[in-house]
Amino acid sequence: AGKNCGVLRAFEREAQVFDSSPTRVDDSICGTKLLCGDWISVDRGKATVELEGGVGVSAGENTFFQVLDPQSGENPEAAHLALYRGELVVQAPKGEIRVVTPNALGRIEKGGAYVLYSGAAEESQIVGLGAETTLENRFFGDRKMKAGFAQVVTFSNPVERLLPDSARYPNARELNDRLARLGISPAVRDSIEKTVKSGIRTKMPVTLATAARPAEGSAEFRRSPASLAPRPTP
Repeated sequence: AGKNCGVLRAFEREAQVFDSSPTRVDDSICGTKLLCGDWISVDRGKATVELEGGVGVSAGENTFFQVLDPQSGENPEAAHLALYRGELVVQAPKGEIRVVTPNALGRIEKGGAYVLYSGAAEESQIVGLGAETTLENRFFGDRKMKAGFAQVVTFSNPVERLLPDSARYPNARELNDRLARLGISPAVRDSIEKTVKSGIRTKMPVTLATAARPAEGSAEFRRSPASLAPRPTP
């Protein structure tokens, strides 16, 4: 209890920090310390978080995520972040960073990745941005699907399917628009455009899922963040 997991470095427009309940709201100011278990909500704009070890996290609008203690006994996936809704860019200078969603687990090692969870589609996606990046079924992690640079791996419906889709290229313009809003440099975006253009000749591009805020009264709106609570693997 009370262990620091990171700090809120910056935010634009509307962002809030909740405790692990998540019920109590802390004042959101630059430099706010984040305890393990705290939730960050970005309604509009974006927020930048630095985790212990210098890991950078940029969150877009309509995003709700939790910072976790990977060494906690209540965290069997040893995840660093729980993404309940929305989009993140995670940049790991060293070691492996794990991001858990309601149905998948993403692993990012020594580099960056774009991670998305759409509650409306119940779909997880991860795009490699220079890291060793993989996505796996959260509950059946026997096999991982690798996402190369500028490639996206998608996973949905863990009841009917055990494995994520194989990596494919997304629409470069759509991906770069999202990355620009999250502060990714023009040099990286140019590399993405060139890579996708040279590799997309054989297959149609993958459409990135939307992370729109759920409508009040919808099933996703009523779903509790407790659905992300770590559960034993069957």
